[in-house]
Amino acid sequence: MTKTRIVEIVTIDIEEREGLFYASSVDLPEMLLAHHDIGTVLEQIPVIVSAIYEHERGQHVSVMPAIQRTKKPTRPMHRPWAVIPCDAPAQVSA
Repeated sequence: MTKTRIVEIVTIDIEEREGLFYASSVDLPEMLLAHHDIGTVLEQIPVIVSAIYEHERGQHVSVMPAIQRTKKPTRPMHRPWAVIPCDAPAQVSA
């Protein structure tokens, strides 16, 4: 039997305060990322979200930006990200 994989959409908010860009998510309350460079924040979002899923939920996932076609975001840096389940890494046996 084939296991169904479900893609989850997580919304990430990025705010600028006092010279830092903060990424957080209502969907992932344990997430908080801050850096002075917006590019670094955007590069690290998939790394942090993947780490949360692996540590908190025991799931290996791939994370990438998504597009919300139904409506425009209410805030400029309020964006969806797709969290895609991956197969667990193969175990290496000696």
